[in-house]
Amino acid sequence: MLSGCIFPYRYTVAPPVSGIVFDEISKEPIPNAEVYITSQDEEGIFHREYITRTEEDGSFRIPAQKVTWIWIVPQEPYYPRATLTVNAKGYLQYQEEELGSPQSGRGKEACETGDYTYSYLSSLRIPLKRLESQKP
Repeated sequence: MLSGCIFPYRYTVAPPVSGIVFDEISKEPIPNAEVYITSQDEEGIFHREYITRTEEDGSFRIPAQKVTWIWIVPQEPYYPRATLTVNAKGYLQYQEEELGSPQSGRGKEACETGDYTYSYLSSLRIPLKRLESQKP
């Protein structure tokens, strides 16, 4: 009797993210920096982590992270709560929370321009600050 109401739904638990990591002062790209996304929904059911490293030109790409879940009735739209973290030797850690969320700074800006596709996360520019002991 309920079989007509049950359906699988593929959630994006972390949006696709790409960009360039660079030195805040010199603007030079930072190769081999560790870039990772962790995501989790409000109930903590969906949890994903994806790690990559930057290329020689400082670029990185992380594909969308998805899960399939089965619902009995249609649900409200789901927005991923993803955190982007970047670590590089000699630099302070960079962290941005609520990446991809409509409530984030990037999300609000995209909503104002009508961009609801996460394409605003396809060319991030991430400046890293040098540690005090590493400054020339």
